[in-house]
Amino acid sequence: MIAVKNVLIYTVHKAASMFLHKLGADLATRMEFEFYSINDKNYYDEIKNSSWKSFIESTSGASCFGPIRAGEDVAQPVFPDSLEQYSIIMHLRDPRDVLTSAYYSHVYNHKPTERFNPSDEQRSKWEEQGVDDFVIKRIPRVKNEYEALCEHFLGKENVAFLKYEVMVTNYGEWLKGFISAFEGFEPRQRTGIRHILGANTRQRIYNALYNKYNADFAAAKGKEDVYSHKRQVTPGDYERKLTKSTIDTLNDEFLTILTSLNYEITK
Repeated sequence: MIAVKNVLIYTVHKAASMFLHKLGADLATRMEFEFYSINDKNYYDEIKNSSWKSFIESTSGASCFGPIRAGEDVAQPVFPDSLEQYSIIMHLRDPRDVLTSAYYSHVYNHKPTERFNPSDEQRSKWEEQGVDDFVIKRIPRVKNEYEALCEHFLGKENVAFLKYEVMVTNYGEWLKGFISAFEGFEPRQRTGIRHILGANTRQRIYNALYNKYNADFAAAKGKEDVYSHKRQVTPGDYERKLTKSTIDTLNDEFLTILTSLNYEITK
């Protein structure tokens, strides 16, 4: 019998973290575990007022936690002790696209929240200064996030490293990697339906999640709407939006990270 390890989902902002929340919640209705997300209003205050570390360590039972966004609150620890005891998903996007996407989100489409509520004047200032200025100034923050995640997870046996770029171009393959982190959790069985349709299985769960979401990515490819939360999903957006000078700076600043994560370094 496979030992059950609770699952932790780590990512960064602007890497489809809200989709990870939606998918995790959906999977929890199909498999035997509880799902805890800071995007769920039932858990937001408790996680926010303590920390992801404390919340994870104090929660019992078969569980999945996430998305845990690196850098969400630098004052609160997000890594529990004994990480080797967990099954971990590290889902990342090319940091150059993350930075580019952050500009358009901040200026045009990010709705005000408790944690993010810039004035109209601030948004206008970001827009006036432009995407290149915004990206350059944000490098230290994003670089620290990636360095922390790579230091804790890269190359570890209990970590499934998944890429945003695979998710949006080959969702089926990405989904296999995502579900693989939940090895040991049993499919939920519904008594009445089971007698009609047969037992729920991991393959049925995969098929259901593939059919439910694959069309969303197919429909979004190649499109751009600066006022939409899902503005642009096609990889390599930074090459279309940034100057060569800014790209060169990003390549230099993120050289080790890009190489470690196997991203192409464009010249």
